[in-house]
Amino acid sequence: MEEIKQLVVDLKDDARLREIVAQHLGWSVEKIGEIRWLRRSVDARKKGNIRLVYRLEVFERGERPPKRLDRETLKRQCLSWEKRTRRAVVVGAGPAGLFAALELFRSGWQVDVVERGAALKERHFAVARFFKQGTLDSDNNLCFGLGGAGFYSDGKLTTRIKHPEVSDVLERLVCFGAPEDILWRFDPHVGSNLIRDVIGTMAESMQQWGVTFHFHCKAVDFRFTAGHLTGVETVSTQAPENKKVFDADAMFFACGHGAEDSYRLLHRHGVKLTPKSYAVGFRVQHPQSFVDRAQYGSAAGNPALDIARYRLTANLKELERGVYTFCMCPGGYVVPATTDPESIVVNGMSNRGHRSPWANAAVVVTVGEKDWGSSLLAPLDFRARLERNAYESVAKTRSGAEVPAMHLHEFLDGKTPTVPNKTSCLGGCQPADITKIFPENLAEALKAGLQRFERKIHRFSSHPEALLFAVESRTSAPLQVSRDRDSLQSVSTPRLYPIGEGAGWAGGITSSAVDGLRAARKADETVRDNGDRE
Repeated sequence: MEEIKQLVVDLKDDARLREIVAQHLGWSVEKIGEIRWLRRSVDARKKGNIRLVYRLEVFERGERPPKRLDRETLKRQCLSWEKRTRRAVVVGAGPAGLFAALELFRSGWQVDVVERGAALKERHFAVARFFKQGTLDSDNNLCFGLGGAGFYSDGKLTTRIKHPEVSDVLERLVCFGAPEDILWRFDPHVGSNLIRDVIGTMAESMQQWGVTFHFHCKAVDFRFTAGHLTGVETVSTQAPENKKVFDADAMFFACGHGAEDSYRLLHRHGVKLTPKSYAVGFRVQHPQSFVDRAQYGSAAGNPALDIARYRLTANLKELERGVYTFCMCPGGYVVPATTDPESIVVNGMSNRGHRSPWANAAVVVTVGEKDWGSSLLAPLDFRARLERNAYESVAKTRSGAEVPAMHLHEFLDGKTPTVPNKTSCLGGCQPADITKIFPENLAEALKAGLQRFERKIHRFSSHPEALLFAVESRTSAPLQVSRDRDSLQSVSTPRLYPIGEGAGWAGGITSSAVDGLRAARKADETVRDNGDRE
């Protein structure tokens, strides 16, 4: 086996690929067996010399490559247990919760997944109804339901973490139908349209194998016996008189960062929480063609190149702030993503084909204790105020799910806000002065950051079609559920495993799934009963 780390041509044609590999290695074409892609990226640092960069794994003919995980193998592993003497309850069916549940079941646990939202089809109807009519279900929306926030509406799998479990997560997604190129693309992306099918297949398979899902089931209290956490109390979100208790040897709390009531539940029971900094701002929309030209120059439109993206940062030392872009969605859409009928939150998504004519990204500024004070739950209250401000900015003109918007140059110049007839926002928008949504110091920091971005991408802030949509406030968890570094259990509440982005231990789909997977493996290692398997 040999590795090729860099080639600078398009290698989509298999015959041409084999010729180039043979030339690079000094082999004959006949000597080459299987070729696996390990990484593909675009190096656009020099506009006049854009390169496609590949890392390949090449096997000699007759050499047997390591077998990748497939669904049948995963199924056999899950069904190989005669007895299951340990029981887990997983609160939340987002990336962290689903991967924790699958790994626990594969390791011989009985698993109940408690999810306040709905299964996929019903959730999809609720979201579509919200986009069209503005009718919000506070427990079943773009944040809550099977797949959580990221697995339902996003599909971007980019991560900066280096855990070996990243490949485990991606391989399992491929098992359930994700495109195989997520294993080697630099910016792996399933797409908002396809990720739902993948998660639907994953959940359906898990149910067939024996994992039990409880939808419209909201965790409202904990059960303790002799000071030990032994279960969770739930109510039906459709019939609150229907209550149920789930007993467990371990509980995995994957509530998602939008579940404010879950943080308050943890606080009520003395679970140690720590305020953490996060970031707030808005979505910025540009024509995708502008982004392509800015990144690729005259090569824009070349079919060999990926759709263009950007990442921008501005360190504002004079303001002691950082402003940066986040969750960039090329060829994508802005979506209203609130969980409260009297608040507004925006997010971004893009389908597999990136066919929208617009690109969008969050532009956010870091916030911390100096913005909200020293109270433990103050970060929640600060976030809620911004979301309420956004709602009030368009409350008089809003008829559905519209969000506040204005042109970027209007934001910078203090002009009257206007919006065009067509935008990428799926719920629509209304003109509003976004400046007034934020405290003055944050608005000034966002303006300063946008002006710095102009130095990195010409006309980024002065483009006449650039639009802002507010408010982007759910970039990460406002609180972290403190846990032991080794056991991954809550430092105050043994048997409680806080996991994923909502617990403050991840920052996206892949890292959340990895966190759930790691916690499940650590729990099994901690309480494993070696007599389970017969």
